[in-house]
Amino acid sequence: LARIGADVPFFAAQVAAARVTGIGERVKPLEPRRHEVVLVHPPVGLPTAHVFAELHPEDWGAGPNDLERPAVRLLPELSTLMAQVRAAGGEPRLTGSGPTIFTLDDDPARAAALATRLSEAGLRTTHTRTRVEPAIIEAIGEQEEEA
Repeated sequence: LARIGADVPFFAAQVAAARVTGIGERVKPLEPRRHEVVLVHPPVGLPTAHVFAELHPEDWGAGPNDLERPAVRLLPELSTLMAQVRAAGGEPRLTGSGPTIFTLDDDPARAAALATRLSEAGLRTTHTRTRVEPAIIEAIGEQEEEA
């Protein structure tokens, strides 16, 4: 399934939360917890293939996300964005290979205030929350008509 896309094994596992390792093929289910999530969207993209190509052996185990160091090497602005999130009161982490940054909080009001501060600083943000139930995969379009 990982050959189709790195996210496919997670969705096929039909779990709400998991630790996904490798190139997406190892899915270890976790007990889902409700978290508020603030996403910070950099103004430029960062292709996953480029981040993996930049991955060096010394990056493995260097932090909670092995892809953070190569992503920052390719897009140094990520360090500045992470510093802004930290200064606003968040604990920034990189989503997968990036470039989106996220921070978790258990308090909806605190997360909303963080999102507001970051937006007022000129950053594009999204305030959302984690799922506590698995996503549902449904057929769409022509596939639905054929079924």
